[in-house]
Amino acid sequence: MALKLEFKDELPFSAATVLEKMLDPKFIEEWTVVQRGLNPKVTLKDRNDKKAVMLIDLEEPLPVGTVKAHMTFNWDLVNSMSTWTRTAEGLAAKSKVWGNTKIAPQGEGKCLFTDEINVDIPIPLVGRKMEETVLKYLKEGRAEKMAFLRRKLGG
Repeated sequence: MALKLEFKDELPFSAATVLEKMLDPKFIEEWTVVQRGLNPKVTLKDRNDKKAVMLIDLEEPLPVGTVKAHMTFNWDLVNSMSTWTRTAEGLAAKSKVWGNTKIAPQGEGKCLFTDEINVDIPIPLVGRKMEETVLKYLKEGRAEKMAFLRRKLGG
């Protein structure tokens, strides 16, 4: 059974401003590095008025070495939300990581940035401990991730 984590951060920027930043490949490459991703390559494709698809190829650090990973974000631009999945190579391919991101208006010049993250590592005996470690890592990095976003948006 997957473990789930939800983050909610109020930002002093409009939902439209934050959404545009989340669709900027250069920003996402920088943001990926802040989150300890290595050598990210970000591609925005299939963008129109209603949807956009963002692909991220990166390496993730492990206690020894790295693992290649791939993320796909399917953005619904009308509702300012994305569903996403992460896949990886090697032993990490057994893990399932997915979630959604929503950017909701909260009055004049403010928005609520919500991330829901699910982690399922179906490896007997150690999977649950690995899931807990991943979620702990995400919790510890959240403040830095959001501070970077605020700085890049000018706040």
